[in-house]
Amino acid sequence: MQEHERLSVRLIELLLLPTILSWIVCGEIAGRVFRRSGRGYWRGCLTGALLGPLGILIVLLFDPTPEVRRVQQLNSGDMTFCRLCLGLIPPNARVCRHCDRDVPVYAAH
Repeated sequence: MQEHERLSVRLIELLLLPTILSWIVCGEIAGRVFRRSGRGYWRGCLTGALLGPLGILIVLLFDPTPEVRRVQQLNSGDMTFCRLCLGLIPPNARVCRHCDRDVPVYAAH
């Protein structure tokens, strides 16, 4: 192999390996973000791996699914369940907006 060919092969190795690794990392990041938003890890990995850094930006633009949003509201204390119909209502609500019944208030023990 001539010196010129060895140099071009080495240059390809030096450029190709970091590029492939960075796209794999982009896939991993996008997968984790997609999983957190309730849309599936592998779908995010594929988006990130195929589109690279642009894939991460696209994945970040997706809103969480309604189920994930409900869990976030419950965990933050912004919403609670109606004890009669299990609809989500604000914690200080007196009437449930889902079943239109008075929300029972229980005294703390």
